[in-house]
Amino acid sequence: MTHFLSEDDKKIIRNAIGKPLRANCYLSYHEVQKKIMDGEMDIFSHKDIVVLVHKMRGMYKMYYFLNDSRRLSKNVYQDLYEEMLNYNILITDIIARGENGRYDVVKNMGFNFYKKYFRLQLSVDKEKIFPLTEKAVFADETDCEEIYELLYSSFDVLSDHLLTKEELKQSLLFHQVIKICRDKKLAGVLIFEKYGVKSYLRALCVNPIYRSRDIGFSLVNSYIDIHRNESQSFYLWVESTNQNAIRLYEKFGYRHDGLTDCIYLHQHCDHD
Repeated sequence: MTHFLSEDDKKIIRNAIGKPLRANCYLSYHEVQKKIMDGEMDIFSHKDIVVLVHKMRGMYKMYYFLNDSRRLSKNVYQDLYEEMLNYNILITDIIARGENGRYDVVKNMGFNFYKKYFRLQLSVDKEKIFPLTEKAVFADETDCEEIYELLYSSFDVLSDHLLTKEELKQSLLFHQVIKICRDKKLAGVLIFEKYGVKSYLRALCVNPIYRSRDIGFSLVNSYIDIHRNESQSFYLWVESTNQNAIRLYEKFGYRHDGLTDCIYLHQHCDHD
């Protein structure tokens, strides 16, 4: 393990990044370098692969970069497998269309399949418009603790890419969080991000006390209404087994675009 990139490592990363058959990292090369310089990543390299392990809150995330599309030798995989045993909770993912992902890379390093997510997209010319019977309002900094607690009690902290408290505060500051309250209590919240003419629904969460009361429907309806005139498309990720959420999004015209995100955990990790 090292904490700096050799020139050969840099070349492999630059040539592989952004290519699904050769890398599973979706950070930019600049972001990768910065995280290494800040001491956030461990580096494991062989002739044909560079592996980065990103230190995250309570866990580690693994990225790989292949020199080319050829399969690695058993000796390389054995070395990497033994290195991965040093991390208590190690997670990685592969985003691909159909079976085009290099699942063999992570499996041969000792990872097991954990969950799958679908990407759903909605074009404004295909959306289904509903009247706003209940309009969500923007949340503010005073809602931070309650929203944070709701998110972390509702989602899977290993695989749902939850916001840190600082990220949540920034989202609230930039008016990227809407809420619905009932009886002066937080009934549901929706967090989004805007990228040019695209809008990303990052999280939708309904307080268990208020489920089956159309809170989720009203939040999504309000969200689309807010961005209808300035966004050309909407997208989100949803767990493949969450049929209730999928049906909700499909009501508005969201459809699976064929992209899947498969999450893997190292087989020696205790993630219960």
